Formats: sequence, structure tokens, C-alpha cells
Amino acid sequence: MATGYVASYAFPPPPEVVIGEAYSWHHLGGVYARRGDDRAAVRAYERAVTAEPLDSFSWNNLGLAHLRLGDTAAAERALSRALELSPDNADTLNNFGTLRIYQGRPAEAERYVRAALERNPENVQALVNFAILLLSRGDADGALRTLERAAALEPGYANIYFNMALAHESRGDFASAASCYRRGLALDPGNEEAQRRLAAVEG
Repeated sequence: MATGYVASYAFPPPPEVVIGEAYSWHHLGGVYARRGDDRAAVRAYERAVTAEPLDSFSWNNLGLAHLRLGDTAAAERALSRALELSPDNADTLNNFGTLRIYQGRPAEAERYVRAALERNPENVQALVNFAILLLSRGDADGALRTLERAAALEPGYANIYFNMALAHESRGDFASAASCYRRGLALDPGNEEAQRRLAAVEG
């Protein structure tokens, strides 16, 4: 469902890192990304990294745009370059973990997500990914503890509650699952899969 693995765009970059033409293209890529037009975002971020090849922020965002389009090979090339330039960037580490998940390599994914959390224990996207990885191997209690940390940091993020609901479902606690679905839907009322799952647990 829409509670899938999450990755992070990084914008805007510090002006001392991206200046002039590169900054303009980076900014335009962010506009397209926020609109959900990832193809246009790819074109803009490609122009940004051409203008400034050392811009790790635009490499990160280029990789994420490719990932959202399903082009994992292009995503890996861009994210690898971003990591070369900024190996301790928590968002890029988390994004690389997301890439590894889509490539069916969960053990490697967890290593990257853990590394992201070591750099920034309050990275909400990485916390959600770590919780999903825990849940995928049957650790619902660990997933819930991790999601509670994420909710304390960003209580308005619907994906946290949808994943809490899945964890409660896996434990057979359908009342708690329904409560979490309702809380998530209050924040993201258009999530059709969450609506269907809520109806199922309430039925």
C-alpha cells in the first residue's frame, strides 16, 4: 500500500554548495518534484549536476527522481555519486537503502538505513523504513516502537500511522489497527488502500 518505503528529496541546498546556474536548475527540479512531475525533475537535476558536478544535493535528488520513475539503474548511478560526495548524509544513505529494497536486497538496505540513523537518529524517513524492515521479518513490536519514535518527531505524517496499523494487524490487534488507519486517514483522506484496509479490519 502507500505505506511503502520512503526516500527523501534534499532541498534547498546551502547556497555555498550550489551557486549560479546550478542553483537555478536545482530549485526548478524541486518545484517539479513537489508537483510530482519526476520526469521534468530528472531533466532539471541533470542540468544542475552538469553545471556543478560536485553538487551532492542535486545528485541525491536526481537519484530519487529516477527511483520514483522505476529506473533503479539510473537511480543507483546518481545516488552512488551523491554518496561519494557526501558519505555521511543521512538522507542519501536512507535513499540508498530504499533503492536496495526495491532491488530485493533487504540486508543491504538495512545496513544503509541503520547508517542513516546513526548519522541522524531523528531522520523520520529512515525511522519509517527501519520499522517496515523490522515488520517484514516479523518484529511487529520493534516496528511499533520505532514508529512511535517517528510519530513523536513528526505527528502529522500519515505514513507513520498506516504502518502502525499494519503492525497491529500482524499482531491480530484489529481495534488498534483501525484506530491507526483512522488517524492516518484524517491526515491523508485520499489514501484508497488505507480506506479498504480500514473497512476490512472493521468488518
